[in-house]
Amino acid sequence: MTTTKTILITGFNRGLGRLLLSSYSSVPTTPSSPPLPVHPSGTTRLIIVKLDLNVRTDPAAAVKELAEKHDINTIDVVIANASTGYIWPKVREAEVDDIRAHMETNVFGFVELVKGLLPVLERTAAKKGEGEGEDKEVVWVTIGSGGGWLNNPAAAAVPNAAYGVTKAAQHYLTRKLHDEEPWLTSFSIDPGWVRTEMGNAGARVLGLEEAYGDPEESAKGMLKVFDAATRETHSGKMWTAEGETVLF
Repeated sequence: MTTTKTILITGFNRGLGRLLLSSYSSVPTTPSSPPLPVHPSGTTRLIIVKLDLNVRTDPAAAVKELAEKHDINTIDVVIANASTGYIWPKVREAEVDDIRAHMETNVFGFVELVKGLLPVLERTAAKKGEGEGEDKEVVWVTIGSGGGWLNNPAAAAVPNAAYGVTKAAQHYLTRKLHDEEPWLTSFSIDPGWVRTEMGNAGARVLGLEEAYGDPEESAKGMLKVFDAATRETHSGKMWTAEGETVLF
């Protein structure tokens, strides 16, 4: 029996989001590169809708567009990847305006994303509960950051008083989804410090040429975690792309 699964990825236009999209479809990772091997989930259909985290009405509007224009009324997996990070100051050097700008996208926009998508996710869970299929999971994945772990010794030397604050908030909110929504499998995952535009920008703050992690390996590792995720085994935890849990 063929099972149709709908996966919503935010921030898919570049970096890790693009790699994850390429893994689920035939979209190349860059305009000049071949696509990654397609995830073994059957035939895929790519639909692009506008969803700007700085536009508070966009998440609900995206859900409406998917239903009315594309007849998509369920979402099985949300990969909340979109975020912003453009400055990495020490606390004593941080400008409130910079912190606020990061909060607008990574926290306030994140909350609106949750609020806009939870109704359709809950409907999906109810529909799965009524069906006979084995897959009962509805999954929310937050692409987190080691910079937002309070228990990450590797992050201690990295100034991160704007971006890191907001990723810590995302981890907290994702954990609260686990506590408050018993039908939802909700967890954060740290992709590692990988060679994306944002990762390399952070590396240059420390005088490095680029980050050290391979983004393709990170994407492959995260997919394995996504595929194995159940509420009993994964929800409410912080994961790494290597498939390990960490304190956050």
